[in-house]
Amino acid sequence: MIGQATFEPHSGLAKKALALVIAGVAKRCKFTGAYFFTSSLDKSGKRKREIEEDEEDFNEDNPIGEALRKIVIDLVIAAETIAGVEIEAYVCDMGPDNMALWRAINIGCSANDKIVRCSILHPCRPDARLWFLPDTVHLYKNIIISLSSNKFTQLSDNVTQEAGLGNKVVELQHVQELLDHEKTFELKVAYRLKQDNIDCKKTFEKNESKQSCSCILQKNGGTPEINGEEEELHTIRRHHFLCRSRYLLVRSSH
Repeated sequence: MIGQATFEPHSGLAKKALALVIAGVAKRCKFTGAYFFTSSLDKSGKRKREIEEDEEDFNEDNPIGEALRKIVIDLVIAAETIAGVEIEAYVCDMGPDNMALWRAINIGCSANDKIVRCSILHPCRPDARLWFLPDTVHLYKNIIISLSSNKFTQLSDNVTQEAGLGNKVVELQHVQELLDHEKTFELKVAYRLKQDNIDCKKTFEKNESKQSCSCILQKNGGTPEINGEEEELHTIRRHHFLCRSRYLLVRSSH
């Protein structure tokens, strides 16, 4: 890679490339919608002032997020108005740049706010929403890290009622009990589940997708006490199946 950074908040020689790819949901279709060369944040303020002149609601505390917001919205508008492609969602990993984008468009929730914001008004279709989603692997990581850190999570009332559950609290303790129960067994229900999957202490171990999948993608049907946990695992498995499916009928029916 030879050249200067073309991503607005960055300056200097390019070190990496940022690509935004448009991919099909039901059909295997993928092409690059936009790409930029990136380097490091311009601390002189020159590039930031250039963006401020074009953007009235520019947030100077989050230049990367604001730049990505403009790029994503412009790309969605171009794809729908010029190419005739309907953009339903923006899927990304949870790296610092993408998290800056989420903050710029107010995606997420705070500790004191029970409302989860995962979409914005669609820039091209006023009756639709543009969804912002983490990729499947990071979804697993978020769930298991949250469960291992907080020791429990809570299902929504509608999920609890639809599944006929007696308890909407999902507890890490039940997963631990299953692991302890099967320690001496040669044949195990959750044969991939290890102690390290439950209580990862190191950030590197927490971020490994196999740690999350080992704890989540199991059929833990051996413990009758697991009630809310079974429903949550079923929902995650179905999400995983849908994300990997390329069949139009499967995607349309869900």
